[in-house]
Amino acid sequence: SNMGFSFGGNWPFLYSKWQAIPSDTDIVVTHSPPLGFFDLAWHSKYNHRDKCKLCGEIHTKFAHWGCQQLLAHIQQRIKPKLHLFGHVHDE
Repeated sequence: SNMGFSFGGNWPFLYSKWQAIPSDTDIVVTHSPPLGFFDLAWHSKYNHRDKCKLCGEIHTKFAHWGCQQLLAHIQQRIKPKLHLFGHVHDE
């Protein structure tokens, strides 16, 4: 994952935040999206020609920047009634 918001690149810190969300939470609000959900970000250096392994589309100048660990917590552990999230910051 290549999320671009200011948590300083401290992945263990970010993952500890996902782990700290109680399992019985009904509504989760995060700044970043989970992997594969409205998480396409543009970058001028991308030049993808192959189908995306995640969604099967060809994104020549885009890539998925959502968080795989957040997705796992949302789908497998928390299972909230609603997950509201913002966006990724591209290039």
